[in-house]
Amino acid sequence: ERYKDRIISEPGSRVFQFQILVKKELNVYVGRTIARKARNIMLKQIMGDHVEEFKRILDYRDELLKTNPGSTCVVRLTEETFEGGRKMFQSFYICFDALKKAFKAGARRCIGFDGCFLKGVSRGQLLVAVCKDGNNQMLPLAWAVVEVENTFTWKWFIKLVRHDLELGNGIELTTITDMQKVFLFSFSFIH
Repeated sequence: ERYKDRIISEPGSRVFQFQILVKKELNVYVGRTIARKARNIMLKQIMGDHVEEFKRILDYRDELLKTNPGSTCVVRLTEETFEGGRKMFQSFYICFDALKKAFKAGARRCIGFDGCFLKGVSRGQLLVAVCKDGNNQMLPLAWAVVEVENTFTWKWFIKLVRHDLELGNGIELTTITDMQKVFLFSFSFIH
């Protein structure tokens, strides 16, 4: 409880940093296991149980589609079932209708694709597609959370973006990425 505010403000802080803080402020040594357990208990109180939240991902998708007509939200789950007959999460894609309309209404025909690691309670990769609008401001177009960044997940993501933004065969479109061959292979063979 004493360090609750600190943990809330820095949820990604490392266990050893928490140990150092306790040693500095209270002059008490706390072992790594105890520090990790205390931090995890506090994070669970703050964030809730993420496993329970993931069980409601289809409800979240349905609510998102209901409140944002014309948007696209795709959830991929594993084919096999696990504990309690539930399928496990694989990926989640979102492209809001307002962003589709903004792209079609005058955004620059130059799309940047990139991915980054997600750290914290839930690990994975975040794939994004962005461009610049008429005011030279960044315009997020679509994003997806996937387990791993590979050719298959990029093909899946790009196929959805192409469909949502009605990119067709990509004529008069510039793409920017740092993925070199993997991206070119993914984009050119998606039909």
